[in-house]
Amino acid sequence: MPSQGDLDAFSTWLHANNCIYPHIQFNHSEEGHGIGIFAATSTTLDPNDLLASVPTSLCLNASRVLALGKASLSPEAKVLHHALAQIRVLLESDSPTSSMSQSTWERTVMVIFLVFARIMAPGISNPGAGTALDLSFWIPYINILPETLSTPLTYPDNSPEHALFPHTGLEHAVTGKLAKLQREFASYLPFLTPISQTIPFSLFQWADGIFWSRVISFHSLTDIPTTPYPPTPEDENLTLVNPSTNPTPFPTTTPSDDLHLVPLIDFCNHSFYPQMRWNISTPSPSPSPTLTITSSTQTPTIELRATTYITPTTPSGTQQITRGQELFITYGTKPNLELVFMHGFAVEDNPYDTVQLRAPFVEEQMESSGVEVAEIIRDKVAFMQKLGLRPFVEVLNRQGDGAKEGGEDVAGGVLGRNSLVTMLVCVLTQEDGFGRVGEDEFVIGGEE
Repeated sequence: MPSQGDLDAFSTWLHANNCIYPHIQFNHSEEGHGIGIFAATSTTLDPNDLLASVPTSLCLNASRVLALGKASLSPEAKVLHHALAQIRVLLESDSPTSSMSQSTWERTVMVIFLVFARIMAPGISNPGAGTALDLSFWIPYINILPETLSTPLTYPDNSPEHALFPHTGLEHAVTGKLAKLQREFASYLPFLTPISQTIPFSLFQWADGIFWSRVISFHSLTDIPTTPYPPTPEDENLTLVNPSTNPTPFPTTTPSDDLHLVPLIDFCNHSFYPQMRWNISTPSPSPSPTLTITSSTQTPTIELRATTYITPTTPSGTQQITRGQELFITYGTKPNLELVFMHGFAVEDNPYDTVQLRAPFVEEQMESSGVEVAEIIRDKVAFMQKLGLRPFVEVLNRQGDGAKEGGEDVAGGVLGRNSLVTMLVCVLTQEDGFGRVGEDEFVIGGEE
């Protein structure tokens, strides 16, 4: 948990870099979710009122990290740049037939930076100084990040929480995620030893958890298409030359960057009935006469605005908020399993909760040889993957009325389309004409 001194230094850093938030404050959340956003005054919120504005110059993304590594004169930053260049080559060699996805590279760069910054932070004598191309600039933000995380990935094996994993879907998800992280860590560690000779796996795991629990996808709001990055970090589209020889200001963001850590905005906790939403836009005065934010800059900003809808179908209207009241955004219509896995909390009476069950293959109930059953199930799982499905059925936490316009809801509203198709594949047999006819070809009812 960050100290009050860390929070005060972070607040000073935000104000010094044109972050404007007179109507909100941040403090420890009584909901048990770390730091939260609270109303600074009692007031009335009209839909779309502007509550906070964070310039994109404070957004931490992969392009900015790569530019920092290349442009900085510090030996530590050069070590970071060299490590990322080597990791890039490694990742490209692991996928020689296809370009590495943008999200994979962005996440890798950000996780390595968080590891690097966490190690270097205690030795920085002037946190907050310099520009976005200096590691010291980002230390006030690094210092307010939680030192530990409480998610299924961090629960001890003998803990009461860990004992609840079986039959929930978490057991396999946690095992698979930890195995993936351990493989990555083992691959990257040789390139990270110049940063520190003793980097524990727990630090790499922490950085990954911080990234996924706080990251914001700009493309989810702006619908910008994603494209692979150029082949190496040395590409000038991603980095800057040394600012001492080129006074061109550092770009606030690039069209290809999607995943960002946004200071202040990432303090927002989750509710299905939020008072706020985040938005990307050029600053403009709030329409409310009681809530007005003006800014001297016209660069894009990340905003917190009053919601226009409390739920997907319920307009918010005017909201009365009181001083000290915690204000929330929504992380989306997520089931508790996802909230627990990513953030370490569940929502009581979650209207979007689901129960995930392993696909019930009909062959498992038949008196057939184990080898034959296993082969048929493998074919069905491969067919599901071809259809973009997973071998699980999700039971929804809502009931249908049994009939819908244009057809009948045979599942009563408790199964979605994907789960219905999964169930259909589970009960298909050779008598139905189902079978595999090639490496990636299947037949149903005699037709491919």
